[in-house]
Amino acid sequence: MRLKEPFILRRVGKDYLVVDPDQGTVDMSRVFSFNATSAFLMEALKGRDFDLADVANLLMQEYEIDAETAHRDSKLLVNQLKANQVIIE
Repeated sequence: MRLKEPFILRRVGKDYLVVDPDQGTVDMSRVFSFNATSAFLMEALKGRDFDLADVANLLMQEYEIDAETAHRDSKLLVNQLKANQVIIE
């Protein structure tokens, strides 16, 4: 899978917003809010193919968490990104 481009990631306060500029104007129904961990992963995965194991490995390296937690959290994030059409397969 791969992150859809050209999504734009911007920090606003404590949150990160992902905007889909495909239409030439910003459609506010296509703006998504993410936390710092999700933003870290999106930056790390931008422009490359990845799978759930890649996401889990990034989480384990960055946050020193166990494999079970990393896999569970990566699955939640990937499902959220798919639901919002931020990931293409």
